[in-house]
Amino acid sequence: MAARQHPGGEQRPARVRPAGDKAPKLANVELRSSDRLIVRTDLPPADADELFALASAELPLLEDRLDGAPGRKLQLFVFGKQSDYAAYLAACGASDYANAPGMAEYGTFQTLVCAEGRSKPDLHALVLHELSHLYFYGTAPAFLPDWYAEGFAESFGAQGAFSWDGKQLVLGGRLAGHRLDPLKQAPLPLREFLDVDAHQLLASDRERGMRFYAQAWAFVRFLRLPDSPWRVRFEQWEAQCRGQASGATAGKFRGDALPARERFAKVFGADFGKMETAFLAWLKDL
Repeated sequence: MAARQHPGGEQRPARVRPAGDKAPKLANVELRSSDRLIVRTDLPPADADELFALASAELPLLEDRLDGAPGRKLQLFVFGKQSDYAAYLAACGASDYANAPGMAEYGTFQTLVCAEGRSKPDLHALVLHELSHLYFYGTAPAFLPDWYAEGFAESFGAQGAFSWDGKQLVLGGRLAGHRLDPLKQAPLPLREFLDVDAHQLLASDRERGMRFYAQAWAFVRFLRLPDSPWRVRFEQWEAQCRGQASGATAGKFRGDALPARERFAKVFGADFGKMETAFLAWLKDL
């Protein structure tokens, strides 16, 4: 979960700050680091090793996708207990996100994840998803609509979209059936989907919110198909938004996705009907 967009366009959280002395005191914190990545966790050493290996394996794949890399180290903090995770967020002024399993925080340039109650595959999916948000912002501080941001992140960290054997990370898989099947039964109408505030939707209707995340994965995948009639324009829109740091404000770690949304509507608006028909037909056979 990246910093979310308000209905008016501004993204949050606005009050996030370093936790400082108010951070919970965790025992037995494991640290793993390289020149590109820092991983901290109070999980057992073997889990720390695997999380570091997983995150390290994702970095070259993100670099290939975005043709670039952040100029500073990515930080990942995986908490073993929900109570410690919530306390850390409170110390950062981000208590609104305590019920979210993870978040990418751009101001302190770290990804925070809670492991409690999650299977190892689900934890790995969450780590990959949230790290991809942070990496994206680190290469170009652009703010794009939630459907794009979550579709991008789900292509790296959705159940079924990746495989990990402890050494090799492979992307491009089909979304797991328990995620894809509900979407096929009730996809969101395209115009509604393009304007969704993911954080707000998850808070108000979790089932519908999870369908939105699945649809974001599917829609971005659909637009990037080799034979998609919209692929070239989609890649140009993405490149322009990133290249111009769309919605960013100098010196601030929050921004406005409205310019990118309006540009998308200008480029594709006349095709929305055809696009939705083609997308639904493709989704049905996926």
